[in-house]
Amino acid sequence: MKKILYLSIAALILSLSACYYDTEEELYPNSFSGNTDTSNVTYSGTIAPMLATNCNNCHKAGGNSPNLTAYANVFANKAVVKSRAIDGNPSPMPTGSLMSLANRNKLAAWIAAGAPNN
Repeated sequence: MKKILYLSIAALILSLSACYYDTEEELYPNSFSGNTDTSNVTYSGTIAPMLATNCNNCHKAGGNSPNLTAYANVFANKAVVKSRAIDGNPSPMPTGSLMSLANRNKLAAWIAAGAPNN
């Protein structure tokens, strides 16, 4: 009887410690501290697609202000974008939670570089 109990406990422990392949960034998007390459961040290749995915469902023509679908609007509102999307101040954008740290780092690097239209 003890042998069956020990085998059952061992099987339970092994099943609870099974491997999975989630990444830290996917599990904890706001605490990921991995290296993010921000050296080749461009508006057209990095920022515009990021905004299209995370912001433009709401921040578009006829939607919530500011409209972030065109470079000129993003540039004019870069301080607001930084405050809301990077810092989460006064509330995080996208609504409910910040983008991943990797995306926030890319956006911050682009703004710090003067928000070039590249």
